[in-house]
Amino acid sequence: MSAHTAAAAAPDTLAAPALDHAFTLIQRNDYSLFSSKEMKKLTKINREDVSHCKCDTAGHDCSDEACVNRAMKEEGIYVCHGGTTCRNQRIQGNQRAPIEVFDAGDKGRGLRALEALGRDTFILEYVGDVVNERQLKRRLRQYRKEGRRHRYIMELDKKKRLYVDSTKKANISRYMNHCCEPNCYVEVWHCGGENRAAFFTLKPVAKGEELVFDYHWEALGETSLIECQCGTAKCHGFVDYVPHREGWDGWGDDNEEDGNSEDDAAEEAAEAAAVAASKSSRKKSSRRSSGTS
Repeated sequence: MSAHTAAAAAPDTLAAPALDHAFTLIQRNDYSLFSSKEMKKLTKINREDVSHCKCDTAGHDCSDEACVNRAMKEEGIYVCHGGTTCRNQRIQGNQRAPIEVFDAGDKGRGLRALEALGRDTFILEYVGDVVNERQLKRRLRQYRKEGRRHRYIMELDKKKRLYVDSTKKANISRYMNHCCEPNCYVEVWHCGGENRAAFFTLKPVAKGEELVFDYHWEALGETSLIECQCGTAKCHGFVDYVPHREGWDGWGDDNEEDGNSEDDAAEEAAEAAAVAASKSSRKKSSRRSSGTS
């Protein structure tokens, strides 16, 4: 366990504020909607794309951008010869900053620092269900039916069209609020064949200061609907202030719901079968490794 960990262990399920929804607490992205075969394809490591770090021979510890992998947002033992001296394993090592969940007033819950943090400090990873574009469209339709006002979707891999959906499964990064003048930012790093989104400090943060980032939410309609409460001098007035781009237009709209119920049911059944097959495969693999039958 890293020296930088959360202040206290959280329960498996966190009760949410009155206008929010409860969610299941997880520590790693959940790929259970994909079969084992799909998972291997999604996380395949292309050796020709890997640059091997030479920091060990130069007397460095991979702690800054002098490390080629760190500069390229690559992380993992397979790209470094430094072994235990390598300091470019923050995400995989869960080397989280000391933070806590607190009551942020009208914003609901928020995250704040338990001690002063320097610039570019790793806060924690953003995790949830990993979904593809088709699965995401169906989920957005369902969330609209359920009356869910808030979105917890982050693009994870543009090329593979993968997204992290933290609506029903997440860690406490889900509580990081929006601010038009943020002190944190999010980056996607490549870790062992898998893309992983992580939060870092944009500037020094004082002890007790709230940790916030700019959601860059795209308006799903003609106008912005979610009022911003950051109260900063640079406030845009709305959280969803970015005009939607082609590809998001109409996602989850009512006109897309019509005639999709049978397709959604078929997709849900296929996903359930894939999850069951994936669990069965993992159990068999576990039995083989333990020598049981």
